Amino acid sequence: MTSVTVEYRDWLERAFPIYKDNIVTLIVAMLLACLLFGLPLAGGVILMTLDFLDGKKPPPEIGDVFKGLRWFVQLLLLSLVVGAIVMGVWGALLFVTPWAAFLITPVALAVGTLLMFAPFLIVDRRMNFRAAAMTSIKLVAPCFLPLLGLYVLAMVLGSVGLVACYVGVIVTAPMTVCLLAVAYREVCTDRRLAELA
Repeated sequence: MTSVTVEYRDWLERAFPIYKDNIVTLIVAMLLACLLFGLPLAGGVILMTLDFLDGKKPPPEIGDVFKGLRWFVQLLLLSLVVGAIVMGVWGALLFVTPWAAFLITPVALAVGTLLMFAPFLIVDRRMNFRAAAMTSIKLVAPCFLPLLGLYVLAMVLGSVGLVACYVGVIVTAPMTVCLLAVAYREVCTDRRLAELA
């Protein structure tokens, strides 16, 4: 498979204008997704972000977040699998040693990194959760450490809002989606996906 060079600075510089130029739409969409409906609308936020990134005309509107309902089942199944894997690995480690309690964060970050593109593949490529998860793992594994760094950076950016009693997450979380969308477009190209087939 063709190699991937993770360009932290370049990808951040491409993600920030998407966030800045569409901040109101993205924040309101994130607000609807997080506070009113949760996971059912997560696909809508991803779709809107990809459309902004791709320069789709006309640009997405706030109401487009409701398009996420069409991917609810697959995203729900993916989240259940991710949760089961994280808790399963952590539980197995905890069985071996009580010190494993401190490993929940590294385990979650590792699993999150391997599956970071799965939600995008569900929305953008219309894959089911299993195919999206396996494809994401295959794409991420060859460049795991650089993408782990990117994933940690994205999570830090998205969680900055926690200092404002969680309210700020609605403002910062869309930046995380923008950064991951840029990474997705760079890594999950037609050529790389064809090489996996």
